[in-house]
Amino acid sequence: MTMPIKDLGPMTAGCVMLGLTLITILALYLLVVLIYRHRDPRKSVLFLLLILAELMLTAFLALWFLPGGAAYFARFRIPVSAMERPLWQLLVLMGLLLLVSLAALRQLLLWQRSHVTHGALKAAIDHLPEGVLYAADNGMPLMVNLSMHALAELATGRSLSDANIFWQQLCAGDLAEGCKRLPQTLDSGIVLELPGQRIWRFEKKDYRPGIYEMTAVAITKQYEATRQLEQELAQLKLQNARVKAYSENVDAIVRKEELLTARIRIHDDLGRLLVSSRSYLLGNELQIPKETLLQEWRRTLDLLENSGAKPQEEALLEMLEKTTRLMGLELVLRGDLPAGQKGQHLLTAAARECMTNAAHAGADRFYISIRRKAGTLYIDFTDNGTAPEEPLQEGGGLSSLRSVVREAGADMLVTQAAHVHLRLVIPGEG
Repeated sequence: MTMPIKDLGPMTAGCVMLGLTLITILALYLLVVLIYRHRDPRKSVLFLLLILAELMLTAFLALWFLPGGAAYFARFRIPVSAMERPLWQLLVLMGLLLLVSLAALRQLLLWQRSHVTHGALKAAIDHLPEGVLYAADNGMPLMVNLSMHALAELATGRSLSDANIFWQQLCAGDLAEGCKRLPQTLDSGIVLELPGQRIWRFEKKDYRPGIYEMTAVAITKQYEATRQLEQELAQLKLQNARVKAYSENVDAIVRKEELLTARIRIHDDLGRLLVSSRSYLLGNELQIPKETLLQEWRRTLDLLENSGAKPQEEALLEMLEKTTRLMGLELVLRGDLPAGQKGQHLLTAAARECMTNAAHAGADRFYISIRRKAGTLYIDFTDNGTAPEEPLQEGGGLSSLRSVVREAGADMLVTQAAHVHLRLVIPGEG
């Protein structure tokens, strides 16, 4: 270890100097990277001082192996030639440089753990299962992750080199074999079915001036759920139309059935009365007393006169009860039904719409409350079903009902709390 450097031999001295040079270059590189990464001015100044110290140390070490090195050192009043210094001094210098390199490497690793680098961000985006693309307005891809590359080649059969052409192919349906564009059922974007029955949605939107973003998301489960909901909604609409058609005609059907029953009963009674009257006129032994026969004729004539005149309130009540039973509901009625035609018409229309909504809400009871105050008729409809979580939006049936109510000169109020509550306010029907 105390051997002078000049006695190491050219080959050994060259290897030692090469190792020293590599360590110096590594230390310089790490320090430069740390200066670039760090935003702390104090640490940057410290790293600059370390770089200057390493450069000076490297310059001194290089002079040791130059011819006439002693003359250079004499200028700095160093009396001993560098080549005559012991080997341990050189090893100490190499160790110091190595420690500086290791310290710089540790600082760099600590910084990378607490900061997101460009390389780490690109690696994270590349490993996303969704496709991501950023491109300039002229179609030049600026950043494309691995998933988007694979999806583009799978959908079009070509590699992604121009983002604008790729989007135009998706819009036009110019796709590879086994791929097809599906009908739009979601909010936005282009929906494709790729090989393997996988559904993907491609969307394009502006990211910043001159740059747009394109994403691809797998929506196989969401698409299937949406299609199933659409089918169920179509079935519900069909059932709703049938219920409405039935409820609109049920009043007439009930009246016809009751009229037919009354006519059959009158026909039977009249037949028996005619037989009894003939027996009385012929003087048979089993003839009916005259008073009883006259009473039966009066009753039959009254039935003939009033066979088609059934109280409207009774017919309306029967219609409501039959409709609620049809829809699996129990009718709970409080108050007297309106006698006026306008009140009955509006009650029927509102009850039909509210019964449909109650059935959709999973109710099993339907409440109608009727009261009169100061010449105004108030009719309240509610049920024990589950109220929707989102605020109630009038549309379709409720909007049509509101138009009918306003045309009749009445008003309609809809509130939502634990249950949906609808109130009709009909002036002049109290």
